Amino acid sequence: MYRRCLYCKDGEADIQLLSRWSLNSDVPSGLQLFNVSGEGTTFMGHQFKIVDGKYFPYFTYERASEEPGTVVYPRDSLITRMINTVAPRLNFTYTVREPLDGQWGILKEDGTWTGIVGELQNQLVDFTMDSTLTPQRAAVLDYSRVYIDESVVILSSKPRPLPEYLSLIRPFEVHFSLVFCNNSNVWRRTKKTLDHLSQSYFQQDND
Repeated sequence: MYRRCLYCKDGEADIQLLSRWSLNSDVPSGLQLFNVSGEGTTFMGHQFKIVDGKYFPYFTYERASEEPGTVVYPRDSLITRMINTVAPRLNFTYTVREPLDGQWGILKEDGTWTGIVGELQNQLVDFTMDSTLTPQRAAVLDYSRVYIDESVVILSSKPRPLPEYLSLIRPFEVHFSLVFCNNSNVWRRTKKTLDHLSQSYFQQDND
C-alpha cells in the first residue's frame, strides 16, 4: 500500500510505502494513511515561491536587480514579520520575486489575468502575501482570511469663506444668478453709453 506525500522528501512530493497487504488478510492495525511523520502539521522544509509587489507599510523590500521579475529581499514590514513568524513554526522556507510584468493583476477580455493574479492563475508561483480582495479576483484565487482592512475615502480641503463680491448672488439659484450677472453687464454697458453721451452734450454746450 502506497501513498503520495506532498513534502516528505526534503520538502518535495514523493511516494511512500506504508504497508504490504493482500485481500486475503486483514487490514494492518495501526496503519496511518494520513499525517505520517508529521506531514500535515508542517511543510517539512518545503521552499515556497512567492510573488509580490512593494506596498508600504505592509510589505517592502530591496530588489536584487532591475530585471523584470527579479528576486527581492524583504525588509522589516508587517507581512515580513508575519511570514518570518509562521515559517519556522510550519517548517518551510521561501523566496520572493516581483511579477514578470510588474502589475498587480488586470482582467483581460479573454478571461485571463495579468500580473500577480495571472501568475497565480497559471500556477507559476505558490502564493502572494498582498492582493486586494475583489469579486473578480476571488473567482480565480483562494483568499485567506482578510487581515488588512484599508478603507478607500475621498479627501478634500476644508471649505473656505466665500468672497465678499459673491454675497449678493450666492443665496439665489443658478439661473437667477446668471440673469443677474447678465443684467449687470447690460446695465454697465448702458451706463457707459449714457456717460459718453452726457460728456458729449456738455462739451457742445461749452462750445
